[in-house]
Amino acid sequence: MATRRIGAAASLLLVSILLIASAASLQAAPPASIRTAVVLVAKRNPESGDYVPIGTAFHIGERWFRSAAHVVTATLPRRFEGKGLEQWSLFDADEFGNPRRFIGPFDVACADSRWKGKDDDGVFPHDSALIRLLAGTAPATALRIADRRPAVGETVSVWGFPEGSVLFESRSTLLELTQEWVLIQNETGRPTIGGHSGSPVVDRGESVIGILAGGVRGIAARQRAVTIWDAERGCPRPR
Repeated sequence: MATRRIGAAASLLLVSILLIASAASLQAAPPASIRTAVVLVAKRNPESGDYVPIGTAFHIGERWFRSAAHVVTATLPRRFEGKGLEQWSLFDADEFGNPRRFIGPFDVACADSRWKGKDDDGVFPHDSALIRLLAGTAPATALRIADRRPAVGETVSVWGFPEGSVLFESRSTLLELTQEWVLIQNETGRPTIGGHSGSPVVDRGESVIGILAGGVRGIAARQRAVTIWDAERGCPRPR
């Protein structure tokens, strides 16, 4: 069955930056470990294969993924009603970063109960969720959780699917790290865009330090991510 994207949901990264990156900023291909572990979250029609991109998630092993709570609880706009887009699904990227292959459906095992919901004008703490792939073949690799806390001033990367398109790296500088938040500032030319919500924030060793929750508009915008350690406390992975 062919898959066909039919449009991006208006709920894509509700509180994220809307600045569009220049084509020159796109990589020819993301690293293999990122490409196989970072996936697109979408609502899909299982009969037609049509889908609407929502955000990003990443594999942490044994069919478990993490994302932002506001991604996996999103509601599609009215224009998508009656199109059969009821199946929460994951797609992975080809060698060029394009989300081509349907992996399978998922369910939400946990949305952090401390999260207070979404708001167009704010980013709330504990915006994280744990999801599990129900069918299909899980990615061959999983992202590592960082065993060290990076220092202020270090460069970090956010890997996600802006507007549900190609897997894209947003590079940022770490401004602040607390128990709940990673605060980062985008480098000019490498912004986060709608669709990056739920993306892993990784250090220079490609280990996860956070899950992108959102931010504000503008050049060199500041973004907030839930720390991976806070996410693990709110939604521990079953062993």
